[in-house]
Amino acid sequence: MSLGQHREAREIFEKLLADQSTPAPVRDQAWFYLGKVLYAAGLYDASERALRSVTGSLPVALDSERRLLLAQGLMYRERFDAAVAELDGWAARGTGPPMGSSTSAWRWCAPAAPSVACSCWTGSGSW
Repeated sequence: MSLGQHREAREIFEKLLADQSTPAPVRDQAWFYLGKVLYAAGLYDASERALRSVTGSLPVALDSERRLLLAQGLMYRERFDAAVAELDGWAARGTGPPMGSSTSAWRWCAPAAPSVACSCWTGSGSW
């Protein structure tokens, strides 16, 4: 997504969120997508605020992505303990990170460097 598209997407989601008549489930998805756009733009603090503003429930796939974006954003800011806590909390809720109920691989990767930690996961269910 080009910078102009990020800006346009951000404006759309911010308009939805500014409208108090927007239904709660739509607001939650708007917060998620705003957080995703901010993350893609490298605005990790703002992304975290948006992603944590989801107050209801998202579909499982979106909530899983939200949690991964939160953890990765924390790692990019070198907040490794907070990233591990985020993933551990996710595992404790029963939906777990995609690598299963253990975040031991994240514990191993995260201290190395954010770029390493964020690229360790292959997306195929293995490290």
